[in-house]
Amino acid sequence: MRRRRGIGIAALGVMVLSAALGGSSAHQTDAAFTDVERTVSAQALGTVVLQPATITSTSCQRPSILNLAQPFLTVMWRWPQGTAPYSGFTAANTRWRIDGTVANASTTGPNASGVYTTTFTGGVLQQILGSLSDLLLGSSFTVTARTVWTPGTSEWQSPQTKTIAVRIPPLAGIQCPNPDA
Repeated sequence: MRRRRGIGIAALGVMVLSAALGGSSAHQTDAAFTDVERTVSAQALGTVVLQPATITSTSCQRPSILNLAQPFLTVMWRWPQGTAPYSGFTAANTRWRIDGTVANASTTGPNASGVYTTTFTGGVLQQILGSLSDLLLGSSFTVTARTVWTPGTSEWQSPQTKTIAVRIPPLAGIQCPNPDA
């Protein structure tokens, strides 16, 4: 037992002396990536920049004063296919806003083609417009979609958004052009 303790103390003393005299300094090397290695590492070690979903179509119907609960905007959208991290995304990874306020929208899907359908109802429209007079006099607002992802404990957001400019002219009609068309 004493002998082991002595060997341990001696080894510790050699390590301390070696560190103090600089015995563990790094050596220069000529190592470098080859062109093939650099190309492979750049592809495998790149950063992820989240993109908003692709909007495949938009459709809209002017709400009537008698039935504000009918859908006024339907957005069909999808994630980029076969690309990480999107392959594991769901509808929960999209945050919808109307004029900057988080929107309560209903999303179903994906269908067999990977397309989700998000529907906004007149109840949401009434909250945004503030009064029924805006339906008669006209109004406009933006609907935006942003990708969100929480791979660990912090949330990542796409720097860009997809924006649908909804315009309700006075008395009749509604316009909601697809930003990806």
